Amino acid sequence: MFKKKTKEVYEGKDNAITKTARYASSARFRGCLAVLLLLALIPSAWLNVMLSQKKEIVVGITQEGRPQVMSQNPAQLSMTVFITDFIQKFLNYSPNTVQANMSYATRFVTPNFEAAFKHVLGKEFIDSVERNGTTQMTTVSVDGVKITSLKEGALAAEVRANRIRSDKFVKETVESVVTINMLLVRGEITESNPWGWYVDRINENISTR
Repeated sequence: MFKKKTKEVYEGKDNAITKTARYASSARFRGCLAVLLLLALIPSAWLNVMLSQKKEIVVGITQEGRPQVMSQNPAQLSMTVFITDFIQKFLNYSPNTVQANMSYATRFVTPNFEAAFKHVLGKEFIDSVERNGTTQMTTVSVDGVKITSLKEGALAAEVRANRIRSDKFVKETVESVVTINMLLVRGEITESNPWGWYVDRINENISTR
């Protein structure tokens, strides 16, 4: 049985700062995603260009876990692999990996989302993870990625994942089940993003065990 917590949808609602060190960086990260979502919704000419892109490629994963262009021929790429790869960086971090993981993940978000992330969270969030010794692991469940809406140039996905979280102040490890909703848009295929897809929105619903 799961104890349902307040639904955490990042659409501008202010999240209260928790009073314990265990949840300090977690509340900041999830709460500020509300602002990221609102800023990411600002219309932009860039987004219109992205939605008009139709080029597709075949992408593989190297032994180091990085995406690599395998073919420029039109093909159906695995959105499950792309989404899982993104979540394993953006929603997984520790004092030793937070900087590298955030840098990696922001290669696969829209410019509005990236700018909002850097403005609202950025270095302050990274510093809090390092200072509090926060470790968060979000693991996508088997068959946990479901495409809920698909149209030319954009898709929505619902992801079921398990999460464990801890920090240096509290010995207890917090376990939870997370439902992650994402909006992705098609964009330019580049060397840094061979998938050609970009995350434009993300929100979470969390149930603690």
